[in-house]
Formats: sequence, structure tokens, C-alpha cells
Amino acid sequence: MESIEVAQQYFKAWNAHDPSAVIATFASGGTYSDPTAEGLTGEAIGRMVQRLINSFHDLFFDIVSMGAVGPDLVAAEWLMQGTDQETGGRVGLPGSDFIRVEDGKIRSVQGYFDNGTMLKQLGLELMTYPAEPQGPISFGSATRLQTEKRVRPGAISLTWIESHSDADGQHLSEYTEKIVEETAQMPGFLGIMLPFIDNRGYTLTAWEDVEQPRRLLREGQHKESMKWFFSKESSAFGMTSVWELHHIRLMVRCSACHRVVDLEANRTRCSCGEPLPDPPPYL
Repeated sequence: MESIEVAQQYFKAWNAHDPSAVIATFASGGTYSDPTAEGLTGEAIGRMVQRLINSFHDLFFDIVSMGAVGPDLVAAEWLMQGTDQETGGRVGLPGSDFIRVEDGKIRSVQGYFDNGTMLKQLGLELMTYPAEPQGPISFGSATRLQTEKRVRPGAISLTWIESHSDADGQHLSEYTEKIVEETAQMPGFLGIMLPFIDNRGYTLTAWEDVEQPRRLLREGQHKESMKWFFSKESSAFGMTSVWELHHIRLMVRCSACHRVVDLEANRTRCSCGEPLPDPPPYL
């Protein structure tokens, strides 16, 4: 089979949303690499394909051009199109693959694309930070979910779980998403922050009183995640805690005189007479 035909089969399998068919185009030990993956082989290639299909249900590669650039090397220019499942945004990501073929099978695929282009198309912001700790300082990202409530918190729960394998990370991501959705519907929930630093994921949650976070340990997705955490499937370890507030001060700045005013005194006006802005969320 000609190298061009092998490359065509490869893209046909992608567009058919068939991870097994994509794997079948590779030789034993054949590798896939791109800016987000390095040296994937066998089932790892299939999992990567499935993740992308799950993210873009109508995923399709339009081949802009394809040609042999050597006896066993094919260069393909493509436009990946699809609709993101989470945001509903459309992407049209240009890229290219260099596909090396050996005895009718793919020995390697080296892909090139600008991951930042896809993020911008989805309305997401690309942030960069050092991958490795700088002395005692580590870097990461965070997400916040807040409610319309402006109730004074009575307790803060702090949990973190540190993953030590790709499987741990996948489980942690799936459980976290479900737990956040469930927690947001619970009485007394005020807001949550989810920092992720190195391989450690944190949840910092504000509650109206100290009794409410205890429900997380007894029911729902949090209870299911604890079963996984304590099972032999997991290699993760972590910490959970509930902190009852000793004191809290919420301060805003007057737009007229720029004085900082403590809202915990139940004040609605600054001493200069200007109405104070509405209180922001506590978390």
C-alpha cells in the first residue's frame, strides 16, 4: 500500500470517530506526538482520540493538501473543525502532520498546531507559568464558582488530593466536576475555589454554618469519590478539613473619598455620605 493511501486511511478513521481504526493504521510500537502529547503508542493513541471526540462530537479533519515528501514520508495540511461540548464554541484549527510509513503501516505521526489558536476561538484565555517549582514557589491555575448570596460565611472547608498517576488525575478530574455541580445545589453553599498546583487539586468552599459541609461526607458524589480514594485503584493521598470562622471582615472602597470601609459594621454609607457599593461575594 502506498504511503499516501495509508495517510488517507488514518484521517478516514479519525473522521469516522473510530479510535480502534486509528490504532489499526499504526505499526506495532508506532508513535503519535503533537504539542500536547509525546510518543503515544497503542491504546494510549486510542484514548487520546476518544478524548478529542468526547470534547468535539462533530470532529472532522478537512485535508487542505497532502503529498509525499520522500519514499516513506507524507506531509498533510489540515483544518480541524468541531463544536466544543462544554462551551458550544466552534473551532477551525489549522495544522499539519508528518506521517512516516513503513510496510503499509504508520511508524510515526508528528503533528504541529498552535494550541493557543483553539483556546482563543473558544473564548478562553491562554496563561503561561513555569512548569517546575521556582525554589519554594509552585505555580498553577484556579477556577471559582460563586452564588448570588452575600451571606456571611460561618465555615470554610479545605480539601486537597494529590494524584500520582494519569489514572488518578483522570478520576480526580471527573469526580471534581460532579462534586462541584452537586455541591452548588446544597443548602448553605456560598461559593467554591478550585486551585490546581503541580499534581495537587484543592477545593476551598464557603458555607453558611459548620454543620453543612458534613453532609458531603455522607452522601452523593463526594461519598463515591471517597470510596475510590480509599480503594486499591488509587495511589493518591490528601487532606480534608472544616474551619469554623473566628472572625471575618469585608471591606470596600468608597467611590467618592476612596476611604476603605468595613461592611461588617452593617454600614450602607461612607462617613462622607456617599452610598457604599454592593458587597462582593466572600469567596
